[in-house]
Amino acid sequence: MLQCMQFSREIVVKFHHSLLLSKYACI
Repeated sequence: MLQCMQFSREIVVKFHHSLLLSKYACI
């Protein structure tokens, strides 16, 4: 879970429009 959250955070910081992508990567 932590890894997933960290990955999502990095994506959001690098890609503001990648909010959905981060969610998918987490799932």
